[in-house]
Amino acid sequence: MDNSAIRIFVLKLIIAILLLITYLYIEKLEKTGCECSEHPNRQFIKNFSIIGLIYYILTIIINPASFNKLGSSFAIAYTILDIVFYFVLAFYFYYTIDYVRYLINEKCKCSEDMRRELILGGSIVELILIVMVFVTAMLIPVTGNCVNSAITSIPNTASEIKKTVQDPLSSIKKTPSNIKKVVSSFSSNSKKVLNSANKVIKKK
Repeated sequence: MDNSAIRIFVLKLIIAILLLITYLYIEKLEKTGCECSEHPNRQFIKNFSIIGLIYYILTIIINPASFNKLGSSFAIAYTILDIVFYFVLAFYFYYTIDYVRYLINEKCKCSEDMRRELILGGSIVELILIVMVFVTAMLIPVTGNCVNSAITSIPNTASEIKKTVQDPLSSIKKTPSNIKKVVSSFSSNSKKVLNSANKVIKKK
């Protein structure tokens, strides 16, 4: 196992431990009947802690590269699932931060536990990291490509508009093939973006 794989394994393990600590903390609040800890976010945090923990354990045990051997469809499906998971995970950490802050602001005595501050600090760090990953992996490249494409396509667009005005019947005939090209291009670019995002996420 190389250094990169070890680093990824350790980071996933840390997040898995944080999810487990959060679950056990919520479980303790419920069992002790801590009334001031009741909050709309609490049940979601508890449920997703288990879902996230199971997902992380599976990704630690199963090598993601094995999905590539099953074909591109499985690889794309795994990439989409991975992105959706991290997207929901970002909301999970946000809700966790909001919940712990609520407990602190309400001076909830029965929720006082060293795990509370650990969960708050860990959630803040993880939320910042996830947001940075999404911005780096998706928003910046997509925005840059859109601007670049828009600039480079201005001459072609002007030319196509001119042809359409001069020969509308010919343009109508070309519409189906143009739509096919757009769909094909969108599909190809989507795969590239998903693969790029997945690579950055896996480095996390």
